Amino acid sequence: MTEREDTWPSVHAWTGDSYTNVSSQYPTYYRTLLASLKKEIAKLERERVRLAQATPAPSVANGFVIANPWQSGSAPAPPPSVYPMQPEQPEAAPSISPEVETASRGEIDDKEAQAAKIERFLGSKDAGTLDAIRWANSNDPRERALAARVFADMGTSEALRYEQTLSHDADPKVAKLAGRWVRYWGKQDPYNASTFFDRVTPDHPRNL
Repeated sequence: MTEREDTWPSVHAWTGDSYTNVSSQYPTYYRTLLASLKKEIAKLERERVRLAQATPAPSVANGFVIANPWQSGSAPAPPPSVYPMQPEQPEAAPSISPEVETASRGEIDDKEAQAAKIERFLGSKDAGTLDAIRWANSNDPRERALAARVFADMGTSEALRYEQTLSHDADPKVAKLAGRWVRYWGKQDPYNASTFFDRVTPDHPRNL
């Protein structure tokens, strides 16, 4: 499981003996950052569509590619009375290779999580809830791990229930991550800013 990018910039001020998080004093900065993230997400979504349109999937039935020999010219066209014209089949929906799909989807998910986090920071307390629930129910352990991080950041009673479920996840890495957040639920590290994706301050004990 690759490590996801789960940080976002926080604003700290030196108080004489330590740094204090003053992010709440700069809402305009975070609104600008949120708008930028949403533009990036829209751009990534457009790129996924472009890749899908560039690699259309062939029609497949029972594992075999369906081909029309008369259209390809490999066989003479049959008399209409014997082989009546068949209605055109709809084109197959475009698809992306699993590798490209996973990578592009993962990058979009990360940015959506960051955007929702900023929205919660700015006052929309339920932002990102539906995405987190979708990730928690995903077959991809990387998405379930992201859900565990997001639920920990939300800190609500509903989020705790999902976190407890993820702490028993079939993937041991997801279960360990969620279990850690359940154990420390509500015990915020004072060196971290008020939102989970913040960078650790220079004077954090782990840096000394």
